Amino acid sequence: MKTFTRFFVLLCPAFSLLLIVPALAQKSSINNDKERLVEQCIYLWSHHKIDIVDSIFTEDCTYEDVAAKKLFKGRNEVKSFLKDNFIAFPDFKVELTSLIPSKNSIACEWIMSGTHTGDYPGLPATGRTFSVRGASVVLIENGKIKKWKDYYDMLDFLQQLGVYKKSKNKN
Repeated sequence: MKTFTRFFVLLCPAFSLLLIVPALAQKSSINNDKERLVEQCIYLWSHHKIDIVDSIFTEDCTYEDVAAKKLFKGRNEVKSFLKDNFIAFPDFKVELTSLIPSKNSIACEWIMSGTHTGDYPGLPATGRTFSVRGASVVLIENGKIKKWKDYYDMLDFLQQLGVYKKSKNKN
């Protein structure tokens, strides 16, 4: 009986590992898939690859620029939004600084930068450069991006473009 007990005590943790390791590997694989999707979207932004929108976004996706109070629904609106950005900022790029995956979503932090050499709807070209930190929250559905929300400091962005002047505090 002692031999059986020792055998059981030794094997029980081994069997537990056999059950846990594949589950952890699957979770890691799911997180890696989400991370790859975000990295592909960052690549899209930095290399102006509008043609990959269809492969990484769901057909009924939404892309929300929270700071600009703009919501784009569906791939065609997202593509139009991207085209407008790339005309206004031909050297636009995004540097990914961190990724934080969760169950069905992922958050990321980034730095966007570029030079405002083309007109953007409602914002004539200023010729100035910008570099702004921001974050995104991304909802993944069936291996594609369902919702993407960008958050950044719009005031900082507009000040760097010279569109909005810093007011002097008279205290």
